Amino acid sequence: MAIVSPESTDDASSPLVKVANRPPLQHSTIPLFFLLALRLIIDTFTASLHFAPGRNMNKRQLIDKLSLAPHIEGGYFSRTYSSDLKTGIPADSKPRCLLSSIFYMLTDDSPIGHLHKNKSDIIHYFHGGSPLTYLILHPDGTLETKVLGADLDKGQQLQLIVRGGCWKATELETGEFGLISEAVSPGFEYDDMELAEQTIIKHQFPHAWDRLSKYVR
Repeated sequence: MAIVSPESTDDASSPLVKVANRPPLQHSTIPLFFLLALRLIIDTFTASLHFAPGRNMNKRQLIDKLSLAPHIEGGYFSRTYSSDLKTGIPADSKPRCLLSSIFYMLTDDSPIGHLHKNKSDIIHYFHGGSPLTYLILHPDGTLETKVLGADLDKGQQLQLIVRGGCWKATELETGEFGLISEAVSPGFEYDDMELAEQTIIKHQFPHAWDRLSKYVR
């Protein structure tokens, strides 16, 4: 509330008189609405920075919660999406869905995804748990190592693309589990997957056999 001296009240042009005579401000609900909305956005974003699927779950709880089943290459999986749209793979007339997606998890009691290759490109997305190490053997014999995980300062990746025709193996080297998703396009079919055999890998890629032998059944 403004305090006006008696000596100045007769002067209508006085700034103090103008302040004193100004109608009281009406509180608007618009700024409050925006403040609440901004607070909600900030809280949601902050929570997302600290959220990691499975933070408070062990491997068995995640297997049950996500309806995971053993995968033939090792680890556990469940398919979460298959597109109704159809497409194909060159030199193969069998139609495939345009895209499919799964959860995939390696655990300390099933820590290896054995060496195999797919005809389709696969994008891997890290969700939580411990990092997963990937060995990728390209058709020209180039062997590279990638780590899928959340520690970007250590060179880990949140996404990893493995092209169709590349051999890949995965390992959980530490921790109880590592949880990811995979998106496959064209969609995954077991006919498009080939598990590595010792004779094939040793014959075609002898230089890489010592590094890959533990991942071949």
